[in-house]
Amino acid sequence: MSEKNATGNNIAKATLWLVIFQVLGMIIPLLTLPILARSLGVTLFGQLMLAQAVVFLAVVFVDAGFNTESQRRASIAVDPLTSQQVLIDNFIARFICSLPIILIVLLVGYFVPDLPFLLVGWSLLLVLGTLIFPQWWYVARQKGLSMGVALMCGRLISAVIIWLFVKSTDDLIIACVASCSGTLIAGLLLMPSWWRSFKPEMQGINWISWREYLKDVKHNIFSGFFSSASVSVPVLALGYLSGSFQTGLFTAADRLTRAAAHVLSFVEQSFMGWLAKENNKNIARADKLRLRALAILGGILFIGCGLVAILSDWILYLLYGNSFLSASLILKTLVIWLFIYGLRKAAVTYYWSATGSLKIIASFQWFEAVLVCFFSSVGAYFYGAFGTAIGLCISELLLSIAAIVLINKGTR
Repeated sequence: MSEKNATGNNIAKATLWLVIFQVLGMIIPLLTLPILARSLGVTLFGQLMLAQAVVFLAVVFVDAGFNTESQRRASIAVDPLTSQQVLIDNFIARFICSLPIILIVLLVGYFVPDLPFLLVGWSLLLVLGTLIFPQWWYVARQKGLSMGVALMCGRLISAVIIWLFVKSTDDLIIACVASCSGTLIAGLLLMPSWWRSFKPEMQGINWISWREYLKDVKHNIFSGFFSSASVSVPVLALGYLSGSFQTGLFTAADRLTRAAAHVLSFVEQSFMGWLAKENNKNIARADKLRLRALAILGGILFIGCGLVAILSDWILYLLYGNSFLSASLILKTLVIWLFIYGLRKAAVTYYWSATGSLKIIASFQWFEAVLVCFFSSVGAYFYGAFGTAIGLCISELLLSIAAIVLINKGTR
């Protein structure tokens, strides 16, 4: 078998396992959304989603600015010690940076109107889960199967708790704890196997090299944070400007499209490791792989998004019942956003993340943060949940134009 065919088969195999378990892992929490929405009602459901949106600010601060470069380094690591060193550097740097952002998040949550502060506190389980579940490392080391199984099991346990114990509005705290624990449980399940691989390399670990790593990624920490934190801005804006009811309608639709975007991100990550290696060997061949991947992804997105748009009313009724049918237009608008977002995000990952172009990535992240914050907030102010969805589409369209211009110029 030629090297080209072997590379293609390896990419396909790694991506297949990743997609299968990520889809299964995303279906499970999606199945719990109807239970939460029907049991809690639109307003309390909106409060729960708002609390998680506040805590998501801390999650992305210890995630978005660090993991892309760490995954690239782990993908090209030539021995187990090097890959473990990348993981340790990443973990220590993220843990230290998590402490001040947690305090800020608690302060923000305290001043959000119509939001029980206790919900914010319990939602911090999301941060702990993010810290101990380094999915980027398992993807980079081609361990997507074990990672996918653990993630699916963690989310299944979380879903069972919701199914058994969330029955009415009195169960809001149980709903919060259970819905925020899936990733944490997955990280705990993977801990024993990681320890077995780490223990032989422990003596060779440099416990202070995280400082150099932090210097290398500092350009992306705040840009990555503001870019990814912009995911929370629409929900936070609605919470401040329109109340929990509008927040509940928006998040009912947004959770569906964000789940699809989350699966797409794992597909992108799977390809990125291989593209990083190909860039070190043959950049012309890597460019062909990039174009092929984008073409396939575009076709899949077009068919999938079209089906969801056509069936949006039926999907909302099936999942949430009559109370959430007014979110139909919101879901159709967010499906348009998903199509544009999926292709643009993949282009940034394939053309710049895979080549370690941190400054270009940082520029995109800052641009995304400003556009999303501005347009979604303006939309929320004038038109509530629907205006927020329109603002997201406008932001993503402008980002996609910028990506196309840079690609045509051959910018790397």
